[in-house]
Amino acid sequence: MDWYFCKWNDTGDKIRRFIEWSVGRPLQHNERIPLELALIHRPDNSYNPNAIAIAAPAQFGGDRDSRFFGYFYDSQLNEIGMRRLADLSKTLGGAEMSCTGIATRDGLELDLPEPAELARAIDEFLGYDDTRIHKKKSLETDRALATVQVFTYEPIAVEGLRLTTRFGKAGRRISVEDRLSHRLVGHIDQGYLLLEDERDRDAVLRLLSTSGLRLARPKGRTAIPLEAAWPATRVPNLQIDIQTEVYLFPPVAPMGRYNPKTRKLWVEDSRLVGPSLCFAARLGLQVAEVGLPKRPWRLDDEVAFDELRDYGRRKKLQSKQQEVAASLMSTLWDAVKATGLERLISKDTIEAKCFRISQGALNENKDHFRLNESFVQQRQYLFGELTLADNSGSCRLCGQNAWMFTTAVCTEPVTYCHQCLEFASEGVFENQPRAAEALKMLAELEFSNEPMLEGQLAALHIDSRVPVPPETIDELLLLRFTIKRGKFPWTLLLEKAGLTQNGLRLSRGTLVRARDGHRCLSLGEKAVCDFLHQFGIQHDREPLYPVDPDLNPRGRRRADWILADGTFVELWGLPSAPAYAARMREKRELAERQRLTLIELTERDLLTLPRVFAPWLPASTSEITSWAWSPIVKPLLPAAPTKKSENVGGRNAANAAARQGRLERCRRALELQASGLTRKEIGEAVGVTTDSVKTLLRDAKFFADPASDEERLQRASAAALAQSQGMTKELFQVQSGLTGPKVNESWKDADVITASAEEDTFQT
Repeated sequence: MDWYFCKWNDTGDKIRRFIEWSVGRPLQHNERIPLELALIHRPDNSYNPNAIAIAAPAQFGGDRDSRFFGYFYDSQLNEIGMRRLADLSKTLGGAEMSCTGIATRDGLELDLPEPAELARAIDEFLGYDDTRIHKKKSLETDRALATVQVFTYEPIAVEGLRLTTRFGKAGRRISVEDRLSHRLVGHIDQGYLLLEDERDRDAVLRLLSTSGLRLARPKGRTAIPLEAAWPATRVPNLQIDIQTEVYLFPPVAPMGRYNPKTRKLWVEDSRLVGPSLCFAARLGLQVAEVGLPKRPWRLDDEVAFDELRDYGRRKKLQSKQQEVAASLMSTLWDAVKATGLERLISKDTIEAKCFRISQGALNENKDHFRLNESFVQQRQYLFGELTLADNSGSCRLCGQNAWMFTTAVCTEPVTYCHQCLEFASEGVFENQPRAAEALKMLAELEFSNEPMLEGQLAALHIDSRVPVPPETIDELLLLRFTIKRGKFPWTLLLEKAGLTQNGLRLSRGTLVRARDGHRCLSLGEKAVCDFLHQFGIQHDREPLYPVDPDLNPRGRRRADWILADGTFVELWGLPSAPAYAARMREKRELAERQRLTLIELTERDLLTLPRVFAPWLPASTSEITSWAWSPIVKPLLPAAPTKKSENVGGRNAANAAARQGRLERCRRALELQASGLTRKEIGEAVGVTTDSVKTLLRDAKFFADPASDEERLQRASAAALAQSQGMTKELFQVQSGLTGPKVNESWKDADVITASAEEDTFQT
């Protein structure tokens, strides 16, 4: 092999000066003179910390940089082992290494042995031989042994399991969580049980024993006997990362690698063979042979890339995925055209997601396919109650193989693949105008043109008593493709879709009515109210907490809901805000002191309300249900006035709606002040300026107790009398002699106090 090195632009002049200094005369034609050169390990090289520089020897004078000629090419270092020369330099304490160079009239050549011979010479010098029994101290091995021998925390009991199929690095795998704590226990991948804590294996296998899952079973005896230093009963603190072409053994990065094609287990140090073989046996891996490097932790240097891993498997899978993706995209485009959604999902838009679509192309055997299809949670969340059929079919949207199922919301059995269900659950396209248009269509088709929470798109809102044909399901799912969750500010998207017209926009929420007619201060409150209404859980809004001399002396604190059995329910909207969090703590203490049952919710609980309210649900209700659908029983706003409902004293339906909005803002401001918020914080919550908050608080206190401001009450009473007599506001100003602002205030106050007397409008 000819040895070369990479030269810098100014290297030629430096080499000529060095040759003249070394030889002392000009070289003749074809003359070749041996010279001493220096090889210097350069760990400071940002491209390759194993880089080896070629330089003039130290006796030439100058520092290493001034003597520098160039670097070995990485391809040449790989021939002898990328880190071999670097390891030799470290053993020598970083000293410069000498080698022979050949000076010619054209420059310098390197005179080194063949790569295999050079590698063997370095190994012999370092004390490594073909026995591959590693006896020298290795910091990496010491750290690995310290990790695998000791668990740094006590085991946590696994009480029950929840299985969910997800896409992983090598296709689909099933995540295994503890049902109660939601702690990730591990994964099922390629039929192997991979655990976060290897001590859980017996308990998890016992819990899975009745599930019918076909898993690789632990091997009672290893094919290669274990040494006494690591008995089969000793549990190693190891994990496994299954990739397409190789299985890696973390947490040490990685101490072992398993080639699934050759069934050979490669281990970085002979002292780690025991725990690696024990771990492989516990997993159920078939190990036919163990491979070791001559030097510890040098597998990458010494072993060919395709021996460590089944690289052909990755290339074959990628080629297959790309081939299948072309077919999936074509079929998906046909589905888009069939539903008439070409303006929202173009062919170019689909092709732009080619890589993502190819990642979801399945390459599973029959057993793994059925196993993975059984635990696709997106299907259950979208459709609620469903029954898997006994056979698979082609996805209605992209044509990929998937399991057929029946659902109460559709008139026929349907088939949708895991990837399309994931696209519908998370959204995949990111065009805001198209997302807004899709949201508007979904509101018309599923939400009766009402605003909804982003999370509510996770379920199809279809009345199971009136199921729809498969074509409608296709459209609803494709519309969800268009709305990438978490990509756009949700309130902004609702506005773009025209869905906030029937609600009062606040800076931290939207004032809307729930489907049972209750007024709600956010879409989250509306979602809870709709849920309680759908399942017939009797409830009322904003009940007063009992009076408490310390925590509720005036009796004005309210909860969000009260159930028929006296249970209070709170939906915490701003738990991270310090003042709001203080209010939460006070309400908890108040409930505890008064011996009240209090259910506390946050936004992340909204999709699991069936679990939260399980004690109040009918026994037949599933934990996973399409709960977000509920019938409308009351209109959102008062009906428009007819010709018979004339404007009497300024009080018509439009004014009534405006009055109600004003009262809501006042009451909300007063509540926030009672909870400890500053005027600035109240303004941010209600969506007004700090100056306006002062007016809102003043109005709120007056509406709650008009007698508290006698002069204002007299002005309001005079204005009310003028309204009842049909007097205009302008004439009232002339007769009363009040200023314009006072007239406006009195005119509005009259409307409020008159309505309050008739309807008990304002309550605190």
